[in-house]
Amino acid sequence: MSDLYAAYGSNLWHAQMRLRCPGATVAGALALPGWRLAVRRFALVEADPGAACPVGLWRVTGEHLGSLDRYEGPHTYARRLVALPGGGEAWIYLELVHRPGPPAAEYVDRLRRGYADFGFDPAPLDAALARAGRPLADGRMA
Repeated sequence: MSDLYAAYGSNLWHAQMRLRCPGATVAGALALPGWRLAVRRFALVEADPGAACPVGLWRVTGEHLGSLDRYEGPHTYARRLVALPGGGEAWIYLELVHRPGPPAAEYVDRLRRGYADFGFDPAPLDAALARAGRPLADGRMA
């Protein structure tokens, strides 16, 4: 049996997911309404009725979810089901503990690789990074 997992941060990067969840497969991508990407030390989503956050959908097993639970940490993120546009639902991780940023350059690189892997417009990521005080892709500060 498999589930859908909605990734919005470094787990968008296919190479990272191959290591964390061998055998997980890409199931699609969409803009998740009602959520906005934010980046502090790490990526998170915040409820925002006027926004939509790009997410990559992965088909995962219970074993994969267990692995993700360990990586995301039981006291840092909580795994919850979120409704998908058009029906269905997916697991998503919601931040439990405020961890101030800005993010490390290596982490930003993983985010950018994930956005590229899914073919996402980098504008939502650039906006979140600008709010976090990180440089844009072209090196400018927002």
